[in-house]
Amino acid sequence: MAEHPGTPTSRDFSDLLVEDFKIRKYVKKRYGGAQISKIRIERTREKVVVYVHSGRVGMIIGKKGAEVDKLTKELEDLTHRHIEVKTIEVNRPEVDPQLVAESIGEQLPSVPVSAVP
Repeated sequence: MAEHPGTPTSRDFSDLLVEDFKIRKYVKKRYGGAQISKIRIERTREKVVVYVHSGRVGMIIGKKGAEVDKLTKELEDLTHRHIEVKTIEVNRPEVDPQLVAESIGEQLPSVPVSAVP
């Protein structure tokens, strides 16, 4: 069966999956204190749009948008694609499931793997 032009192949899919993982890892590491709930990535042929859902969008945007411009440039250098970063505020971070789970995880004592039966 012939592929349609512009249809991603399985190799493209795996490369894009790895790229998405790198983007998420980079943003979460760089903005660890920004209460990031979710990072959604949408792609078109021309660009990649990264939606960052955060309880503290001010940390990501920065003064006069300087920080988000810097992040955009860094992600473009990482992926070699045109990137657009959009921030979405999580209105009630205290009830967001992802953020609640992270805060509980930080409070739990760490258990060595050898102690697990």
